[in-house]
Parts: sequence; structure tokens; C-alpha cells
Amino acid sequence: MGQRGRPRKNPEPQQDSLEQEAIRTYIAYLVQAGLPDDMIDFFLQAQYVPNKSQLAFHRATLECGPGKVQEILMEGPKGGGKSHAELIQAAYECLKYPGIRCLFMRKQKASASEHLNELATAFRHIPCNIGKKEVTFPNGSIIQVGGYNTSGDIIKYNGENHSLLIYDELTMIKQEDYEAMWGNLRLAVAGYYPRMYASTNPGGIGHQWVKKKFIEPWRSGTETDTRSIHSETTDNNAPGMGEDYKRDKLEKYSSEHLRERFLKGNWDINDGAAFKFNRKKHVAESGSAFAFDINGKHYVIDDNWIRVGGIDYGSRKPYCHLWIAINQNYGRVYVYREDYAARLSVKQQVTRITQKTSDEEDILVTFCDPAMAREYESDLSTNAADEYAQYGLVLTPGTRWRKAGKIKIDNLLEDRPDGLPGIIIAPGCEHLIGQLDTLTTDPNDPEDVNTDEEDHAYDALRYGLSRFKEPAVYEDQRPSQYEEEEEVSHYSIMRMLFA
Repeated sequence: MGQRGRPRKNPEPQQDSLEQEAIRTYIAYLVQAGLPDDMIDFFLQAQYVPNKSQLAFHRATLECGPGKVQEILMEGPKGGGKSHAELIQAAYECLKYPGIRCLFMRKQKASASEHLNELATAFRHIPCNIGKKEVTFPNGSIIQVGGYNTSGDIIKYNGENHSLLIYDELTMIKQEDYEAMWGNLRLAVAGYYPRMYASTNPGGIGHQWVKKKFIEPWRSGTETDTRSIHSETTDNNAPGMGEDYKRDKLEKYSSEHLRERFLKGNWDINDGAAFKFNRKKHVAESGSAFAFDINGKHYVIDDNWIRVGGIDYGSRKPYCHLWIAINQNYGRVYVYREDYAARLSVKQQVTRITQKTSDEEDILVTFCDPAMAREYESDLSTNAADEYAQYGLVLTPGTRWRKAGKIKIDNLLEDRPDGLPGIIIAPGCEHLIGQLDTLTTDPNDPEDVNTDEEDHAYDALRYGLSRFKEPAVYEDQRPSQYEEEEEVSHYSIMRMLFA
């Protein structure tokens, strides 16, 4: 791919000697690292000098193959050059193996022109054509550049055939979306086995599953088809990076959880968690619309409970509807069902909600984002709540106060007199569980959650609890066994008569 130590025209003897010596030292560095000749030639052509963590990543790519390594993660604090290494590796593989199709996915924080400038910088010495949405190579290989705002946006790329998937900020992606995209790695070319590369910092909605899949096997020495490569900010010797970037940028974070995440790359934190949520404590062992089991005890949803719905609207982005049972006297909330999906029309959403709700559930009211009921200036326009009503689901605007909603959920996560928390969630409500587990506080306002993360289920819960109030005195909730049902019924009637 290039000629090692190619002489320049009319070189000055002393300068040429220094350059040749630098090239020989560089080549020896790469040879000692175990890189093959063609990769060394390519790095010379690209004028790319990998730091030690980047070098470990490139070496790990050589392990990919059938029955071998399939997924490689570069992780650690910001500024280690993780994304740059993956782009260089993708270009090398594209030029070596004609016909490769690579999808490079990244969070849409920067403008399209900024992404193009980054690609142009990385590939400035590499033969390719950089367009708005893809990079093409002379041998027919392609790097498609995709973006996402929420994890669900990734699904729009589902069904396409690729040889290589690259994710920037992997912890911003839900495990189910990552696994769904895995099925697209089916375009094998001669000598090349499909694979996945990713980079990330700790934190975000995918923190837990990424830690379990990559970090824990690396720590325990039990890696099989995955590799985790740790990168430090100080590994990066590029101008303005390394110690300078660490001092001028990362060390200036006032938020401790952001320092742990971006400065220290610490996976053993709950990433500045917005909530004191514990899956063992707050998630039922089993649950239905009419009962739940937790701590080995059986609790019945009877006439002492009311049922409400909470909905966060989305069309291209995910919408979420939660079914919630509330017992005001116990100060307890039980979330027993969720529906969570993207790219559904209002009619499809209402149909799904209706089909999943039985007549026996008797939903008293469904609270929604107040923006869904906002009036428009034109009398000819309808809002989202009007559209829902047209299909048979009447919505009531919930509270718009985000901080008050967070405080309410914080209180519900605390224990009640019977030793159980105020909120219990059925195990099937996976998105709500995941978001309460991984949502972080707003770096600019610790009293609110970080709205840059996926929070649709959390918002649906906030709206559903709009009229919930903590009781002045908590009643004990006793498990309702079969032989106690008559006594519970009499108690309920007497309480209503003598209230």
C-alpha cells in the first residue's frame, strides 16, 4: 500500500537522515507490536502513528475470524483517540478487501460538516472519495456514515447487509437494538469475516449491559469472542490532547459523576445515577395486572387500588404507555405493563393500548405529556391528544413539572412500613426498569435527569403519577392470601363507611 522510507525530492542530507531514522524507529515499533507488513505499509501511507491503546486495538483486530473474536470494544476516559483508531482500521480493511460494506454509527451531537471534516482529517492521505453520507474506495468498498439521536433510531438501518459495524458511544445504545443489528453482519467477502468494533466511555443507558458483555470478561480473564481494550486520555500524544486535554477540559468538570465517567473512565459507578434504584428491591419476582410476588410473598391488586395510564408520545422516536395501579393509603405504586415502540402512527398506538387492556382493569384516567394537548394557533389543526380521542382513547394532560415528578419518584423508591418500597415494577417493564437503573442527573441541574439520554418510559411514569400524593400516614399492606380475601373485603367496606 506504500513504500517504506520513500525519499523526497532534493532532500537536505541532515533532515533526510533524521526522517529516515524516525521511519526506521517507527517501523521497528510496529513490527515489535506484531503487526503484519501490509498494515505497517498502510499506516505509513496514512501518516498514522498509533498510541499504545490504539496499537492494542489494531493487534486485536488480527484475532477476528470464524470461531474467534467477533466484537472489539475500546473503552475509557475521553480523549484517548478511540474513534480515530476505528476509522483508520476500517479504511485499512476496506482497501485490503474489495467489496466491504461498513456502517459507522455515531451519536448526532455535531453537524454533518463537522463529521465530514473529521473524516477528511483521518483519511487525508488515503485514496478515497468522501461524500455526505459515505466514503467510497477505488476497489468498491464503502463506509456508510449513519447517525442516531435515540437508541431506537438505529433500527432504521436494520435489514441492510454489512461486513463491519462500528459504533461510537456504544453505551448510548440499548442491548436489544445492538443485538437486532447484529443480524445485519452477513456480508462476507473473500478472506474477511464480518465483525463489530465500538468505542465508549462509561455511563448512559447501555452502561450495565456493555459492562457485563465486555468489561467483566476482560477483568476476569474469561474473554472468548469479545475483546476489551482500555484507553487513557494520556495515551493520546496528538497536539492539544493527552495531558493538555486532561488538564484544560476533563479536570474542569465540577460534577463528580462526570469526572468519574469522562476523566477516570470508572465502570464501577452507577454513573451519577439519577435514582437510588435497585433491581432486586424494586422489581417484582413475577407480576400480572392483578397481583405481584416479591420477597416470597403474594400481593393482590384489589378494590383498594385505582388504575391509571401514563403515556409519552413519539412517532419517529419511541412512544411509551405504562399501566399503573395506585394504592393511595399504602403510598404504593405498582407498574404492571408497558408498551414501547418507535415509528407507530397514533392509530397503531391506540390499537396496541386497547388490545393489551382487559375490561377488568378499569383504567380510570390516562395522563399524557401536556404538550400533547397544547392548542395550536390554527383552528384547522389538531393536537396529538385530539388524534388519540378520534381513535377512542381520551387523554388528560399530566403535570409538566419535571423536578416535582423526579422528587415524587425519589420518594416512592423509599421503603414503606411493610419493608417494601413505594414503587414496584413488573419484570416485563424492561424499558422503565432500564431507564430508572441508568438515567443520570442533568450535569447542569442535579435536581433533574439528563434529557440527552433515552427517557421515554421515565417520562410516561412521571405523567402517570400526576395526581399521586404521599399519604400523611402509611397503612401496612399485608400479603393477601386466599383465606384472607373475605376479611380484606370487609375491611375495605368499613374503611369507606367510617372514613
